[in-house]
Amino acid sequence: MKNLPLIIIIMFLAVGFFSEMKKSDTPVSINYQQNAIEITKEDKVEKEKFMVAQFSADWCGPCRQLKYLIKNDEDIKKIIKEKYSEWMIIDIEDPENKEWVDLFKPSTIPLVVKLKLKDGKWTEVERFLGSRDKDFLIKWLNKLPKK
Repeated sequence: MKNLPLIIIIMFLAVGFFSEMKKSDTPVSINYQQNAIEITKEDKVEKEKFMVAQFSADWCGPCRQLKYLIKNDEDIKKIIKEKYSEWMIIDIEDPENKEWVDLFKPSTIPLVVKLKLKDGKWTEVERFLGSRDKDFLIKWLNKLPKK
């Protein structure tokens, strides 16, 4: 009986994880929003640009683990700097991020979404759930879609 709350939480997380997997098959387009992402005139001229959005919360241990890895690992920082315009951390509890949360509906965090800017729109390319190790992140970040 003592483990009942823990079992309920695990079941809830598992349901969220599997429902999130089904959503990732559908590409999502984001119309450019001035307050969400800054796009300079130079960015609009480029044909393709990539960004990563991480849905997170302060109370989430795996989210903090992932943030720490991204901010402190030199290899990962180098890949992000070379191939991506930015790695955006989106706090799901901040009311200013409601539009992002409503669009991507992260039922489990951390949720990390790779986005591509093309014709003024951010389009989802790929996503993963949960904290991952350095090797996974390096492979995932290096894998950019072909034109």
